[in-house]
Amino acid sequence: IIDLEVDTVTDEASAVNLNFQVSDAAASNDYYGQRNVITIDADAVQTPTVHGQNISLTVNEDSAVTYGLSVIAEDAGSDVVTAGILVDNLQATDIDMTNWILIRATTTDSIANALNVSDAEITNALLVGANDIEGTDATITFTDFTVAAEGFLTMAPDSAGDSITITTAAGDSQVMVVDATADSTSALGLFDIAMDTVTDEASAVNLNFQVS
Repeated sequence: IIDLEVDTVTDEASAVNLNFQVSDAAASNDYYGQRNVITIDADAVQTPTVHGQNISLTVNEDSAVTYGLSVIAEDAGSDVVTAGILVDNLQATDIDMTNWILIRATTTDSIANALNVSDAEITNALLVGANDIEGTDATITFTDFTVAAEGFLTMAPDSAGDSITITTAAGDSQVMVVDATADSTSALGLFDIAMDTVTDEASAVNLNFQVS
C-alpha cells in the first residue's frame, strides 16, 4: 500500500522519520511509537510464512558499518530504559513460542558471533535464573578454563588460589563419585598427580578426616 524508494548521499537522512514524545499524563497509559498487529487466519491447505517486520540488508561496501536493528538509549535520558528489546508470550494455554530468538545461517561459519556481549561495561553477560542451559557437543573456551565436546575439563589458573572448592550439604553427600566399571586402558591410574615443590612439609594429597 505504501512503497517508498529513496536514494541518498545526505548525512543522517531518513526515509521515514518519526519523532514521538509522551508528555505528562493523568494516568498510566500504554503508548506505541509504532505498532504492528498481525493476525494469521487458519488455512487448511496453505502454510503461510509471515514476518511482522522484515529488514533486508544488501551490503556492497567492505568498510560499511551496518546494523539491521539499532536500539540506542540516548545520553539525554535521566532514567533507566527497561529493556532494549521485549519479547513477551501472553498465551495462557499450552501453545508455546518455539524460539524467542532464532539465529541461523545458510553457510557454515558465515556468522562469527551469534551473540556478542563482550563489552566491558556490561554487568552480567547472561542471566538465566533457574532456567536450563542445554546443548549437544558444544565446547566452552575461556583463557584459563576449557570444556571439550566430549566433556573433558581443563583448568589452567595463572594465579595462586584453590582451583576447585566443593562444600557439601549436610546429610548423605559425596564430594566426588567415580564410576570406573568400564575397562580402562590407561596405565596412569584413575588419578594421576604430577607435582613439583620446594615448600616445607608440602603434600601432594592432604587428608584431614574427623569423626564427630
